[in-house]
Amino acid sequence: MGAFGGIGSQGIASAGARLRGGIDAALPAGLFRAGLPPRRVRVLTLAALPPDPAATALLAAAGRDGRPFDVALAPSLFLRKSVAIPAAARRDAEAAIALQMRQSLPAGAAGLLWRSRPVGTRAGKADYEVFVLKQDSLTALLRACPAEPRRVVVADRAELAPLIDNRRRADRPQWVWNRAAPILAGLVLLAVLGAQAWRLAEMNAAERALRAEIAALGDRAAAARAEAEARDSAAAARIRDEARLVSESGRLAQLSGLTQALDDGVWISSLAVDGRTWRLTGFARSDISAVIAALQALPWVASVAPEGSIVLDSSTGESRFQLTIEAAAPAGLE
Repeated sequence: MGAFGGIGSQGIASAGARLRGGIDAALPAGLFRAGLPPRRVRVLTLAALPPDPAATALLAAAGRDGRPFDVALAPSLFLRKSVAIPAAARRDAEAAIALQMRQSLPAGAAGLLWRSRPVGTRAGKADYEVFVLKQDSLTALLRACPAEPRRVVVADRAELAPLIDNRRRADRPQWVWNRAAPILAGLVLLAVLGAQAWRLAEMNAAERALRAEIAALGDRAAAARAEAEARDSAAAARIRDEARLVSESGRLAQLSGLTQALDDGVWISSLAVDGRTWRLTGFARSDISAVIAALQALPWVASVAPEGSIVLDSSTGESRFQLTIEAAAPAGLE
């Protein structure tokens, strides 16, 4: 890989590491594990490139069981350089470092790759430590591995981006499960909530139906109550009418008794009946007190009283009178 390839892979790896670091800092790691424990990764540390026979045997054994493994290269295998860039260029430090590496290394840094880390600032400069490795050495390492390593990193330099990062492929089963499980849990939760919402809608519909039925029953009860009150009123009116009819039928007997009580010397010019009050106007040849006594003797008469004065007609010699008779209340008359 040339200098351009080294620059690109380093920039991508560094950006990926920063993105993963930001996600890990913002969200709890357990959120994406879906209840699974972290995968145990075997780490093989190499102090020589190409690998010596002992290291090659370890790499071969690491790839047999299918368990993922990382390869950590000792810092002594790298050429270390110190690079100072303007402090204002720290936002694009990778490009600034790559420019200095191409200018300071032979052949424009062809066939080399590197990783860098900040070590401090001084006098407007930002200092970086750069670890440089030949691409051929890394290729020889990969050839010695019977299986693709999960990562190739600088040992004891966790802040440096990996030289090779195959975690997306190596951890893909767990990555898929860790993302599928929350989705499945969410779907189950939505199904449960949907079922609860459906049940709640059914209960609301049943409640509305019951309320409508209760309202209808209330209307029918009010109508029945009004009908009963109307029947009671009609029955009371019939009772009053019957009592009044009884009273009215009794007046014939009262009128008969009235005419029998008055002799031929008394005649009635007008008769008015208002309930139990009788008003008589007439003329009498005899004494008015005798007329009052005769009327008072009737069994249905409660009292007899004259109204106004007795007037004597000089031409006929008869006395004109006005009397008020109060009848006793018959049974049932209100």
